[in-house]
Amino acid sequence: MSSKLDLMDDSDLGGVGAKKGFLYQDYAAALYVISMIRDKKIKAVRFEVTDDIDIIYDNYIEYVQVKTTDSDKKWSAIEFCKTSPSKKVEGKGMVKFTDSILHKSLNGDKNKGIKAKFRILSPRDVNASLTYLKIPLDSRIGKEGRDKLLATLTAKIKDYKSKNGNDVEYWIDNTIWEVKSSIEELRLKALAEIMSAANDSSIYLDSNREPEIILNDILATVTNKSAISRKIHVASDKSYTREDLISWFDEEINIMASKSKSHTKVYTKNTDELKQLFLELVSIVKPECDKKNGIGLKQNYFQNKYRFNYIAETLVDWLPELLLRPSELADTYGVNFIDRWKSLVSRLKKDSVEFETFIGKLLLHSTIRYYSKSQPISASLYIDNGLDSFHEFENIHIVNNRHDSDELWMGFSKLSKSSNIKEPINDICKELDFLITNCFDKQREKILNVKEDNYLFKHDINEMLSPANSLDDYVDRFKFVIFLGYNSVHLKIDKTKDNMEANFEDILKQEVEDYFNMQINELSKTNNYFEDLNIIVYLYPSPCIDTMLNIIKGALEGIPNVK
Repeated sequence: MSSKLDLMDDSDLGGVGAKKGFLYQDYAAALYVISMIRDKKIKAVRFEVTDDIDIIYDNYIEYVQVKTTDSDKKWSAIEFCKTSPSKKVEGKGMVKFTDSILHKSLNGDKNKGIKAKFRILSPRDVNASLTYLKIPLDSRIGKEGRDKLLATLTAKIKDYKSKNGNDVEYWIDNTIWEVKSSIEELRLKALAEIMSAANDSSIYLDSNREPEIILNDILATVTNKSAISRKIHVASDKSYTREDLISWFDEEINIMASKSKSHTKVYTKNTDELKQLFLELVSIVKPECDKKNGIGLKQNYFQNKYRFNYIAETLVDWLPELLLRPSELADTYGVNFIDRWKSLVSRLKKDSVEFETFIGKLLLHSTIRYYSKSQPISASLYIDNGLDSFHEFENIHIVNNRHDSDELWMGFSKLSKSSNIKEPINDICKELDFLITNCFDKQREKILNVKEDNYLFKHDINEMLSPANSLDDYVDRFKFVIFLGYNSVHLKIDKTKDNMEANFEDILKQEVEDYFNMQINELSKTNNYFEDLNIIVYLYPSPCIDTMLNIIKGALEGIPNVK
């Protein structure tokens, strides 16, 4: 993208001088900038670089000419193609000029290797001769008017071509004419886009003032970048990138949100509001495959005693997210949570296996949420129906990516008390194979039915969940997450100089890496299709899984109003 941003003429003609009083163009540029927030395909917007406005996409640049000439008439093909009168030039004779709006627009197509598209923006509408250009590019099949327009424009500019060798036919097939009747229309559209972008993050701005503040800040930046000279600046100085915009916009709306109580965040992404359960011990990436990642987790000691109590207390804080749907989380009185908790505690007391499964799910939930700032598809039917009906991924999370397509993380957990690590590793391989081979499509259909998008940040995962699409179609956007907690001989509940090595963390790091490699190798043996999947393995070495479960059970039973 940097190469696209760097392409710029050195002349200031049509730039600095034309900026005076060109408020309509500034509002138009601001609107295109704001569109970047919600449209991941736009990477940057440039001002007075090649054309009035250049919109940078991954695989092409759209060159925008803004035309605000005064007239009561609609734009016609004649006016659009009008050139300066021919003029006699010494040594050249009569010179015909190629300076019509159409010529200038087509001239934007001059950068080798970069596909050009075009846009004409005007407050005046077009007459019948140019109406075809108002039809969206992806809706023109079967529409009348193209051949007549081609004949009309070709008659005006003949065989004129861009520096890249493209003619008027290419221009027609890659051009949209957009009509925005006034500055006020541009302004209102921009304000609406700001409100919608904030709403995507579950932040509801005060419509009377806050969107206007953001718009004015963007306008100021656009005006400044447009006005600076091309002779003494580079193109990046006259550009507004999506990456910079998103960082600034997020900071602005969060500041505004902190000053207002008029919004509710169901699943916060603020690290300060997410209680951290584990610390990172080690991160592992297989050199030969970046689709396989391992993360070793740890908890520390306090006064030489392992912090099981901290784990238990932290898990209590994570319970509402696991037990309640988004709409229920919005109920600040928590009546549904208490009722559901009573039922669950009663059932878990009778079945230690089910309790262990539930805690594994809670451990994985809190880990994914903290490290990926995800949105869980919460209140799994497992909670309601019990272990017998549980044949699905325990954890489903939407992970939003600001600049790329969003991902869906699907995971399950295993808490092992066995001294033989190969046994739980083999069990995990069988479980993942079963879930993907037999339950994957059914699980996706269930996610579509239970997720409540009104309470979630904006996402684009619905296309991944359609039963008509295969896992193979979106294999790079799914991540399969495994949580393995196990007893490690290198940790003790009570730490002393005699029973634990001084460098026990270094030993644990090597142990975790060995177990990760063992897990990945076994997965490949189980099903060679797993080599194509993105897989994350969280490994948690513990002094004693049984002790941890007992302390957690005591903490959960002690929640007020549930006995």
